[in-house]
Amino acid sequence: MKADLQLLAKMENLAFLCFLENERDTALKDINEALDAASVILECDVAGVAPLVHVRANKNVFRDDTVNQTVSREEILACAPDRLENYYVAPQTFD
Repeated sequence: MKADLQLLAKMENLAFLCFLENERDTALKDINEALDAASVILECDVAGVAPLVHVRANKNVFRDDTVNQTVSREEILACAPDRLENYYVAPQTFD
């Protein structure tokens, strides 16, 4: 596949770009080089290869939803340098 000025104009429109006249030739050259590089994929024999949904095989690992021993609010607040009722009081970070 080779890109031409008509395709470049469509791409400009879709991407909300506007190339200057002197930039169009360079952009067209760069696009065609990228297409040539990507065309190597077309030479691959993929007969019998199932399409991928993801590049990596992902497996969901679920754990049991069990209740574990947690730290109480009072134990947490006991570590606070300063507190106001049931809240940590921290130094102001923004003016």
